[in-house]
Amino acid sequence: MGVQHRLSGHACDREARERGALVRKDRMEQAVLTAQADARKAWKSREKKLQSCVHEPIRSRKKCISQIEGWLKLARLISVRVHGGIETIETDCGLRQPTFQTQTQQIVAEDLGVATTLLEQLKAEPLFVATPGIRGRAGPKPSVLEGASDAERAGIVKDWEDCGKGAHKGCTDLGYSYQMGHGVRQDYARALSLYRLGCDRGSSTGCSNLGFMYDKALGVKRSSGLAIKLYRQGCDEGSALGCSNLGTMYQTGDGVEKSYPRAHDLYKYGCEHGNALACRNQGRMYDKGIGMGENFPRAAALYLKACEGGDGGGCTNLGILYENGTGVKKSPTRALHLYKKSCQKGRALGCFYAGVNLSEGIGVPADLPQSRHFFQKACRLGNKDACGKL
Repeated sequence: MGVQHRLSGHACDREARERGALVRKDRMEQAVLTAQADARKAWKSREKKLQSCVHEPIRSRKKCISQIEGWLKLARLISVRVHGGIETIETDCGLRQPTFQTQTQQIVAEDLGVATTLLEQLKAEPLFVATPGIRGRAGPKPSVLEGASDAERAGIVKDWEDCGKGAHKGCTDLGYSYQMGHGVRQDYARALSLYRLGCDRGSSTGCSNLGFMYDKALGVKRSSGLAIKLYRQGCDEGSALGCSNLGTMYQTGDGVEKSYPRAHDLYKYGCEHGNALACRNQGRMYDKGIGMGENFPRAAALYLKACEGGDGGGCTNLGILYENGTGVKKSPTRALHLYKKSCQKGRALGCFYAGVNLSEGIGVPADLPQSRHFFQKACRLGNKDACGKL
């Protein structure tokens, strides 16, 4: 009887400790919620004023920057504590009072990402990157390159004239010519100024292209915060490009909290509104099961739409599905056709796969001279594996 009594007492002690641990767990969760609410309240009380600092000159932003840095210092390491002590628990054996040590949990504030992005914006150079003689207008008449075609020459002059008359499309299109060096000498500074002008006048593409310049550090210091802001502005105004690029930021967690559902929805909008790269990116999420279950037929349909829309990477990815018979009926011949199409669009991997299939006779009789042609092109485009085949 004594043994049984002792066993029952041990069981009650164990039950009291387990239930006490649950009580303390609930207490910790409540403490975390309270700490998060306090941190959010502290941020919201100053957020609006801090955001207005973006419009101030760089030299006038020091106080705002200092305030954000001070809040971030605390927000990155919030210590939540449940003090040690006795928990009184009722059991079948009566009241038990297990003792617990102090518990501490480190958390970060939920608005950390928002504050970090704003700090990056405040520390960055102004959105507008001026080129002498350009601010607020189209700037000097472009010097068209001697090798430019008549159509290119006429288009550049027309874009410049339209921009000078206040047409945002002319500013944006002329900015693209300067960014890519199409018909004019490549000039990132002037491209940035023209995109800014187009964006300010209501061009969603101008905002998206300006975001791309900040994203890829083309003629300006990289700023994911500014890129996101401009991509979002372009996307909100209907730019498929802006939505697609913003989707990439959400997929990778670059400057924003990673969110596969958000990335998928942005790719979906971009694809449905004519951005081929968005179709490929959405297809890849289904192909690789990124944030969702694999769906190879759906991936194939999206890769096809990307390929038909002019995206060489979509052609390559669809070719891989046909070569392996994944989500589509296996067809090495169809795969080779897609690899060649990808290569024509300047995709090194498409050229390489075309070379491999031709050298090994996959889908067609082996053709070594043709294979070498594709390996050479792939090598010129930067594929090192292709260079090793020569």
